[in-house]
Amino acid sequence: MTLDFAIGFGLISHWIGVIFQFLIGYFFPSYDLSSSFLSTWGILGSEEVFLLKLAWVILDPFLVLGFVLFMGTFVLIGGKLLIPVASQRDLSYRSILKILFLGLGPSVLGFFPGFGIFLSKMGSFMVSFFGVREKYSLGAWRTLGVLLFPRLLFVAVCSAGVLLLPALLLKFILMQSFG
Repeated sequence: MTLDFAIGFGLISHWIGVIFQFLIGYFFPSYDLSSSFLSTWGILGSEEVFLLKLAWVILDPFLVLGFVLFMGTFVLIGGKLLIPVASQRDLSYRSILKILFLGLGPSVLGFFPGFGIFLSKMGSFMVSFFGVREKYSLGAWRTLGVLLFPRLLFVAVCSAGVLLLPALLLKFILMQSFG
């Protein structure tokens, strides 16, 4: 299977799921929680919500492409760190991207009202999980580590920023007071 097919399959299936979510929200507004939240609180009017969601549908393939390319870089780094050297001969950016884009296939399930987004996210994670596990002959914990590495790294960087910000502010205040 080529990378082109995987990219096309992933983007099209994700886009179909987003289009279905948009149409269900348009024809059945009671199922669309974000529109009712934005309209009820007076943040946006119904026309603005419609245009915002339509823009999201149009931009979705480009946003997903950028997101998967970015996440693929960090999944590859996680793979280099967590996959044993004997299994790394097949480890490449192309193979990671194939797995991640094919993992977007269950995004079509997003059209189910209410729990469809949960189904699509869990389905995508499970397809990616089994793809990495089978491709690199890993156990469950290493596979989870490889796939969750980008998110764990993000949480660690944000946590470090949150913890260091008060220290930097205190240092600045002390420097200004005694400086």
